[in-house]
Amino acid sequence: MAKKEEEITIKFKSLNSLSKIPEVAYGDSGCFDLVCTSCYFDRKKEVLVYGFGAAMEFPKTAVLNLFPRSSISDKDLILTNSVGQGDHNYRGEYLAKFKFTKNVDRITSVDIENGIVVGYKTTIEIVKKKFLFGLVTLDTPKYVDKEVTFNIYKIGDRICQGRLSKVYNTKFESVNELSETSRGTGGYGSSGN
Repeated sequence: MAKKEEEITIKFKSLNSLSKIPEVAYGDSGCFDLVCTSCYFDRKKEVLVYGFGAAMEFPKTAVLNLFPRSSISDKDLILTNSVGQGDHNYRGEYLAKFKFTKNVDRITSVDIENGIVVGYKTTIEIVKKKFLFGLVTLDTPKYVDKEVTFNIYKIGDRICQGRLSKVYNTKFESVNELSETSRGTGGYGSSGN
């Protein structure tokens, strides 16, 4: 007989009218989807800051991990800290910050409603110019602004998935030796392709 999994209740406090209690897509899935209810562009750090319009409370035996959803592959964004983490004693709004995956020199417009950001990348093109009545041709640099668009999340999109992970009381012990394993000190690439 399979062991029944422990059920944990997360208290969910809506902070605005758009917030939605997270849902698990399938009854036995390990993660739940979080919907963004706000967004602003932090021009200084050049990141989009999405809010979930919610504060949460869960037991101190757990930690909340926030991961990007698989839909991130359709966006020109990357979660800034790879995996967000919320501790049991945090009571503020949960946020997710995303960086752009394309390099630009400047962002000119951010349209959250339509999920589009526009920026410009200045490139140098070499143009042949003739001088002295066409007798001399020189390569001359020409600066060209190229428009770059970014596909981003919109308000109401599911942008992250959350998962509660068990927290263990941890202590460290200083030792001179560790036990032997078949892997030993094999690091990156040690298990093959």
